[in-house]
Amino acid sequence: MARYVKSGTVNTVQEINSELEKIATAQDEFLTRNGETPNEMKNTLDMNSNRIINLKAPVSGTDAARLVDVTGEYDITVGIDETPVFDNIAVMTSTTLTVGQLARCKRYYVGGDLVEGLVYEIQASQTVDGYADHTLSNGNIAKLNSSDNISTLQCGGIQGANSDQAISAWLQHPQKNKLLVGDFLVTNISETVSNINVYGGGSLSSTSGASSVVTLTGDNNIISEVSITSQLNQQQQSGILTFVGNENQAISNNFGWDVFLDPVLEGEQYGSHGVSLSGNENIASNNHIFNTNTGVLDVGINNVISFNTINKTARGVELQNRSRYAKVIGNYIDCGYAGLGLGGCDGIWGNRNHRYSFIDGNTILFAGEHGTYLQGDSYTVTNNIVRKCNNSGIKAGAKSTDNFWYVGETVEELAPNGDYTGFDIVIANNVCSFNEVSGGTTAEIYLQPNLMNVTVKNNVIRDGGAWGIRSVFFSGSPNDVMKGITFSGNQIHNCVAGSISCASSDIALISNNIVDGLIQTDSRDNAEPLTNCTIQGNSCANITIFRATNPIVSDNVGTHISLVSDTATLKGNIFSAQENGNFNSRVISMVDNKFTYNGLITASQISLQGCDDVQGNYFTFPDATASYPLDVIFNSATPTNGAFNNNEVSAVNSPRPARIGGSNSTINGNRIYGNGASDFTFGVYADNCVISGNVTNAGIIRLETGSSNNIVNGNASKITDSGTANLLSNNRP
Repeated sequence: MARYVKSGTVNTVQEINSELEKIATAQDEFLTRNGETPNEMKNTLDMNSNRIINLKAPVSGTDAARLVDVTGEYDITVGIDETPVFDNIAVMTSTTLTVGQLARCKRYYVGGDLVEGLVYEIQASQTVDGYADHTLSNGNIAKLNSSDNISTLQCGGIQGANSDQAISAWLQHPQKNKLLVGDFLVTNISETVSNINVYGGGSLSSTSGASSVVTLTGDNNIISEVSITSQLNQQQQSGILTFVGNENQAISNNFGWDVFLDPVLEGEQYGSHGVSLSGNENIASNNHIFNTNTGVLDVGINNVISFNTINKTARGVELQNRSRYAKVIGNYIDCGYAGLGLGGCDGIWGNRNHRYSFIDGNTILFAGEHGTYLQGDSYTVTNNIVRKCNNSGIKAGAKSTDNFWYVGETVEELAPNGDYTGFDIVIANNVCSFNEVSGGTTAEIYLQPNLMNVTVKNNVIRDGGAWGIRSVFFSGSPNDVMKGITFSGNQIHNCVAGSISCASSDIALISNNIVDGLIQTDSRDNAEPLTNCTIQGNSCANITIFRATNPIVSDNVGTHISLVSDTATLKGNIFSAQENGNFNSRVISMVDNKFTYNGLITASQISLQGCDDVQGNYFTFPDATASYPLDVIFNSATPTNGAFNNNEVSAVNSPRPARIGGSNSTINGNRIYGNGASDFTFGVYADNCVISGNVTNAGIIRLETGSSNNIVNGNASKITDSGTANLLSNNRP
């Protein structure tokens, strides 16, 4: 019926009674506060965005639920009226309960703390673990009914006491979310589980047992914000957490040993780990890992090791031979010189043929041996900071033993003796400093056989105890591989042995480096010199060409260059303090260079004998007083159309600044400055040459005895002819 509406003006008693009857009829549609009937709704109740408050907890399945009942902040008691309630589990299990009942316990153990969420559903007889689920006296079982998460306390864990079975039951319970509440002692926990989430801030500490404190075999498990430690030492217990499976995650945990036993004291045993990722696409991130032999161990494909803090460890991260596509990113590794001087005590160790690794943005300090030592292929090492390690900062190499190949993989490159060779490696944008504190002969970045196609670029290196960057061959190893080496764009300062030493058998590029020390080439031995080498655009102290065949040396700026063996082509270089001495008749071509020679230069000390192309160079001898500080002799035995053109030679204290010799060549457009007061001589020993357009400052071009059949034309100089059949024309002082 509609609400009461007054009918016009009411004047008579009859009209008043009629209105009262309408009011009484309308009241039948009202809800009452005290439950008078009728009091049920006949249509939908619209609260118009207002709340219903002080609602009682739901009991039957059709009762309204409060927000707290839905969110699970407290336990939902649907189906019971919070009875029966028992003080503890023992009392409940001694009670006869029927299938379908729900029961609640206040605490787990007699006299124990109150525990939330101990609500059980009574089911028919079945096998139970006695921790999460329990057998009653009548044979029925009480099954823990955890609606949102399950805590260790709900499964009977006892803080400060051994709780292996309780923890195992807790992990095996079908509830996904596992709340680690409290601090528990364990030996070893090893469970096969998947899709669980362990969190909560509690801790597990092992007091005995040889294997990992916790081993989870399965997929998609998460452990976060908990602490797992061992009270033993690294020889007694092999690890803290081991994942065996795929897509597992360890996030923001504390893992480690209470005490640290240095590998020096335990016989070089490195097996114990903080986290082991055995499987694919697992993650260890933002953990604090401490007092380990190995911080994180990768034994799988596409695993991620990121932003962990790893302290006091013999080996921060280990990539084993099964590792593929590992991402080691943003970790802070302070080894604390653990295992000082022992092999394998590296900040990051790539053990044998790990492949396709990405190592980026890590900080590595105080490694007992190398900051990183990688023995695989096809990896990148970028944007890392490596400081104060006992040997190399970053080291690369390869080993022939204990490598692993997945089905379908092939060895793309073998050394001649069948050894595995690392290849396609990039080491870039790293900062390495104060490494090689042991005083050895390695480098801030060090390459050893067998390697090919390695690029070391854009690194900043300083204050090294040996070389800045160095590649080597091993003595007495004739089949070693080291080739395709690029050192480019690096900045190197204040390294004890020198800046760059590049040993390669074939293909080497040293370019655009800014260094304050020596750059040198090398090869396996004198019988197999380096071929296809380019040294270009560097700023350095000096360059030494050693055991290399005709490297192209161009556009470098330094103090001096030395050709110890073999040959070289020099173009566009500036050497400001070229040392006294010659080029050992090993320059093939010299074009557009600038040389300044300091100190007294003796006669014929700067020898370019056999060099057939000397053009556009500047030679300055400010202190030379002897004759012929520059001596260029073309190959006259086998005429090669040599050229000494457009050079400038300045030796203002020398009576004879330069001597040029050869045959079938051109000597054109040169400017020769000597001691004008002594009527200096520009000596020419030539046959069948064109000598034209040369300028001397009050000096003489002298055709020495034996010169013949030369055309001498248009020189701005006096000409003295002691030869035969020379044609002189249009020359003037």
